[in-house]
Amino acid sequence: MWRPVYAVLPGVVTKSEKLWLSVTHPDGFVISYLHTYKADRSVDVGDVVQAGQQIAKVGDVAPATGCHLDLRINVAASSNAQVNSLPQAQTIDGPAGYVDPADFMALFGIELCPAEWCTRT
Repeated sequence: MWRPVYAVLPGVVTKSEKLWLSVTHPDGFVISYLHTYKADRSVDVGDVVQAGQQIAKVGDVAPATGCHLDLRINVAASSNAQVNSLPQAQTIDGPAGYVDPADFMALFGIELCPAEWCTRT
């Protein structure tokens, strides 16, 4: 419980509100870390973060039903051709531009959920 959350890639913090902490990468895509308590964040809007830097702790801010991290990646403003080639989620009443985090991480050689300590559901 309350495990650290690390920045996936470098960027600038562009949103830090009750539920959302978002980091915009220089290529324009945005990685958002949801359900972290604002008081447990070590960064704020305007801060530059590096890949692997601790930025928060896992939380359970409503509407969560328990401690977890909801990772969302919006590529709507991306200038990265590889990132832009990923299929985007098609949801009813949902915003366009989001991609599957596992597909995104694979582009950067990052294992999203190592089998030795994680079960992804």
